[in-house]
Amino acid sequence: LADVIVFNGQPDAALARQTDGYGSRSPLVVTLAANGPSLAGVRCVAFAGIGHPERFFATLRSLGATVLETHAFPDHAPYSASDAERLMAAARRHDAQLITTEKDHVRLAAHAALLAVTRVVPVTVTLADSDSAALDALLDERLALRTNPS
Repeated sequence: LADVIVFNGQPDAALARQTDGYGSRSPLVVTLAANGPSLAGVRCVAFAGIGHPERFFATLRSLGATVLETHAFPDHAPYSASDAERLMAAARRHDAQLITTEKDHVRLAAHAALLAVTRVVPVTVTLADSDSAALDALLDERLALRTNPS
């Protein structure tokens, strides 16, 4: 049983039914929004190893980027040296900027050359006021248990 289930965006009915009963509270819904500068006219090769990479690629397009090539990796997968070289080669081939998520950028530390040439698109996570209050209450409860274990 989970303390809380968090959906990235409003879930469809099938997903909501699948997770019904797994959480001890009502699910929370977050909204992710890119908050960086406009990407109008930026030619890019995009890559992401997140749960829904296509959503990230669509966000880049909505910010005005011309996405020439995309590379979706499994969520949390480490980047190999061959992945790094393949991505840099794609950017050179298209004379384009490499762009990724903040989450993926952190995982590039072992690949200095790729890290140096990759632009990050930051996102902001927002909760509805009622969900924010519910999350605060859950965190307060958990912190109280940690501070005053029974």
